[in-house]
Parts: sequence; structure tokens; C-alpha cells
Amino acid sequence: MRAAAVSPEAPQYMHRKTFFLLAVLLSAVCSVSFYGQTRAKFVSQDGGFTIDLPREGLQGIEPAGDLTSGAGSYAWVTDDGQFSVSYLEGAFSIRDTNGSLAKLADVIINSPANRQAKIFGRRSIVTDGNHVLEFKIKRTSGWAINRLIMVKRRLFVLTADWTDGDGSAAQEVLDSFQLVDSKSLIA
Repeated sequence: MRAAAVSPEAPQYMHRKTFFLLAVLLSAVCSVSFYGQTRAKFVSQDGGFTIDLPREGLQGIEPAGDLTSGAGSYAWVTDDGQFSVSYLEGAFSIRDTNGSLAKLADVIINSPANRQAKIFGRRSIVTDGNHVLEFKIKRTSGWAINRLIMVKRRLFVLTADWTDGDGSAAQEVLDSFQLVDSKSLIA
């Protein structure tokens, strides 16, 4: 048997070919992961918040009263579920925030839509000085997370509803909620 002659350019050619294949594979993997992501940062100047939800999935804005009333509601439908963010200025007395949030949670839990639902967790925390009450509900048609956040005199109500999966995508969306200083938005 006779060994094939290898030209001195063959190792460079193989190295370039391997590098090219790796580059193509890396770009394909990155494009698939970016293509699958549907979230974008939504900013509400009047609500004073941002959340990782796309403008394309926005179903509507419902101001309560007029734009200066300090109340409004946003709703989205995405592949990860249905989401809403509502806010209301001057909803509760600052003195008894925890008690007020607990009473509101009880009203939500005992509403007709949740009569046959089971509560799978309820927690109360303070984040950045703001009181937060969160509860997870198992309904006959799926799951829901409700998060009530009191910021000074403004109440935020965040909801996520989904039917399939473990809810981690919905939890990530709720966790992306951030307060925004309205002065920093005007630039």
C-alpha cells in the first residue's frame, strides 16, 4: 500500500474548513435561540414600569377615567400565556399595606372565576421597600399567578395565565417587571 501524498496546503485547508463549519453551526444555533424569543421590553410611561413583553402581543390599553387619573390596564396574549398589568393610584392607605393587599387577595381568590380553584402558594415579601403579595392558582382550565405590588400609593396588579407547561416562562415575564422613573424616560 502506498500512502497518499499530502500537500503542504492541506492542513491549512482543513483548518479553514473546520473553522468555517464551526462558524456556520454557531450562527445557526444563535439564530434559532434568538428566533424563538418573542419578548421585547415594553415601557409604560404613564404606568411607570417596564416588562419583558412584546408590543405585538399587546391586546389593548384601558385607561380608567382619563390619562391623568393614575389608573390603567394593559393585556397581552403570547405563546407563553396571557398577561396583564394594571395600576391604580391611591388604592389603599399606606398605614396598612399588608392588610389591604391580603384583603384584595382574598377577594380575588374568592371571586366566581376562582371558586373551584386551588391555591398552590401564597407569599408576602418586601422588595426595594415595596410590599408584594403573590399567589399561584390551579384552575380547571390551567394555572395563574397573581402578584399585587404596593409602591407608595400606587397598586400594581400583575397576572399571568397559562394552560401548558410548568409556568417558568410566565414567572420569568412577571419577574422582568421593573419600576421606571418617568423623568428618565423623557430624553
